[in-house]
Amino acid sequence: MIPGILATAVLGALLAPVQAVYSDEAFAVDWQLSSIGDYQCVFSNKPLEDDQLVVLSQYGADETLVTQLNETSGGVLVRYTVPLAVSDAMFVADAGQLVLKSAGDYVSLDLNSGLLVDNATADVSKSDSFSFVSSCVAPESQYKIATEDGSPVLSVSDKTMDAPIFKVQLPEQFNEISYFYTDFADSLRFVVSGDDSQYTYFNYTNGGANLTSTWTRDESLVDIVDSAFCEVKDLSINEVIAEMCDEMDSSNVLSAYFLRVSTNFNRAKTYMKKYQYSPGRIITAILKDNDLLGGHNEERARKRDLRFGLTKLLLVATKNGRLAALDISKQGKIVWNVKTSLTNIISLHYDPYSRVILVIDENGTAAKYGLMDEFVAPVGQQTIQLDVSSTSKIVKIKKLDVNDHTFHLTFADGTRQIVESVKNAPAVSNYFVTDHTEHSVNGYMVSNNKLIDTWSISTKENEKIVAFAARNSDDVVNVGNVLGNRTVLYKYLYPNLVSYAVVDVAENTLYVNLIDTVTGQLLYSQRHDNETVDVTSPINLVFGENWYVYSYFSSEPVPEQKLTVVELYESLTANERKSNPNITEYNPLNGNLNKPEVATRSYFFPEIIEEMVVSSTKYSITSKAIIVRLENGQITFIPKFVLNARSKEEELMSDDDKKEFMASPYIATIPINDHFIISHQRELMMGDNSKLVSSATNLESTSIVCEVGKDVFCTRIYPSGQFDVMSPTFQKFQLMGTIFIIFVILYYMRPAVATKKLKLLWLVKD
Repeated sequence: MIPGILATAVLGALLAPVQAVYSDEAFAVDWQLSSIGDYQCVFSNKPLEDDQLVVLSQYGADETLVTQLNETSGGVLVRYTVPLAVSDAMFVADAGQLVLKSAGDYVSLDLNSGLLVDNATADVSKSDSFSFVSSCVAPESQYKIATEDGSPVLSVSDKTMDAPIFKVQLPEQFNEISYFYTDFADSLRFVVSGDDSQYTYFNYTNGGANLTSTWTRDESLVDIVDSAFCEVKDLSINEVIAEMCDEMDSSNVLSAYFLRVSTNFNRAKTYMKKYQYSPGRIITAILKDNDLLGGHNEERARKRDLRFGLTKLLLVATKNGRLAALDISKQGKIVWNVKTSLTNIISLHYDPYSRVILVIDENGTAAKYGLMDEFVAPVGQQTIQLDVSSTSKIVKIKKLDVNDHTFHLTFADGTRQIVESVKNAPAVSNYFVTDHTEHSVNGYMVSNNKLIDTWSISTKENEKIVAFAARNSDDVVNVGNVLGNRTVLYKYLYPNLVSYAVVDVAENTLYVNLIDTVTGQLLYSQRHDNETVDVTSPINLVFGENWYVYSYFSSEPVPEQKLTVVELYESLTANERKSNPNITEYNPLNGNLNKPEVATRSYFFPEIIEEMVVSSTKYSITSKAIIVRLENGQITFIPKFVLNARSKEEELMSDDDKKEFMASPYIATIPINDHFIISHQRELMMGDNSKLVSSATNLESTSIVCEVGKDVFCTRIYPSGQFDVMSPTFQKFQLMGTIFIIFVILYYMRPAVATKKLKLLWLVKD
């Protein structure tokens, strides 16, 4: 009992210092864009709530999203899905129910609980007196829309006298009235749908003279299918580059030196002139520029974020042909939003060197945009047709690493092809591609942009591949793990590795294979025959530098979500290295590939895992983290050192084991730490195309994590803590004051020390 409690305490102590988002940054550096989609039905649920609108929209093929909006601000209050494709709805205020019409049948929804009414006596749609009257159709008899001076105008007249009560001008991009209410006296409220899924709410009084509240929601980014990160350039560096170029153009070193001195002198002169040569103002400005006097300067914070690589754009493409950029450092503000000529987009690619955005649809049509300025919408769309040989739809696109203009396409009929997005691009050769279907893993060699079959692995008839991951291509910082006794376990760092998970749907078993992508050779296999795997639950797999982690749900012997980590080493014997360190590139076709030696451990996890991804940092010095999206919609992460394949029970750990870096005893259950719930209490709605993505910043400690799907959510995580960032509460002024006092003390003590040294030389006593 005691060792278990002690082990839990040790693990808690290790986890506590590492926070996902610090308390002063929660809801400041993270943000969420909540999408609803095209409004099918809008109505007010008075008298249940006085300031709410209820919106019905499509969510998937067979689901409907019910959203309650704040009528004053347009903010999302509550969202939930109904497993029905709803065509119409009727609000019954007395019963607090929403009667949904689906496939000619009526089903009632309790708006208070968000649950379908399963009690026939309580269901208003089952009563004999029920008569369906739609609440989704705006009553056109209550208003008129006319055109005056080329602009649409909405007018409301008295029913008896036909006297005008309200007359308001509508937006130019007006399509239809989605919601309308008036008391024919002093209140007029309506929602206008405009072009590009823009919905605007208006609340007028006094005959339309007073606009008491208004808001607009952009619902054009509702079904995002792909995304990419775009670095924002720091333009202030251009001045430095220009000065360095001038120095390099100097005839000799002396003239370059005088050029630098004169440049810095002019810069200092300009700075002093700005503050009228006042020492007090200059010192105050310096202290403010360095945050020594407190306060917040938005422009300075923006420059700091640029320097640290925290200012990025998230480029997103929607299925219906939208291409947009979201400013990650400004709460997901939509920087620009353009409509492409494509539909059914499946892929987005961004080349940071040529600054070209390429979106491709399922028919092989591509739209190319040149990004001159990150914050200006790209213009000059170039539409091209890829040279595809198949008439089938494209289901997957992979950009080849060796060339920014060559893509590997996979079609719905199983065929594959290499295509170019640029004419006369250099042909790709001697490049190996690994792809998979539900029942096979296939290896190809690319030669002159042609695919040559090299090997194939097929599953049995009752088996299917449910997860697939290639080895992470991030930089390798350490070639081995240093043990507590200062010996080394060398990592297995062979780059051409792929792991895939296979389930037997008849036996409910799981096995995970590790193979060489060049030859297809099986290097390691791990089977789970002694437990019953729930093949209907998500199975995920991620691959780091010398390890891979997979998750699955086991229904027997005990229903539990499990995480298994597999670590690959050249040898499990310390200081034994089988590879030749002098060979930088190894050709597996020559044979004699050393197989890895493996350490593995399994852990229990409290929640079902829907998706996993590995965090990314600039130099890969920071400990990796496994970012996971849970079935309940929350996003959390697990530091890799917690998932240690070589961990031991506390009573089995030696003194050397305890000295190892980040060593902790093996605890079978990994608890969910509240500090690691990076989505906080947010309710995220994710569609079928949702994807977790991670991007590095210029701060090695910091990684940007986004979940992109129906909603967009982004935040920052610090897997090893903010070791390269000072806390906002850091006492800079006290530090500078202490340094100044030390200098003063040293200045006055220097003569006394010199006198003492002189007396010692002349043997003079004090």
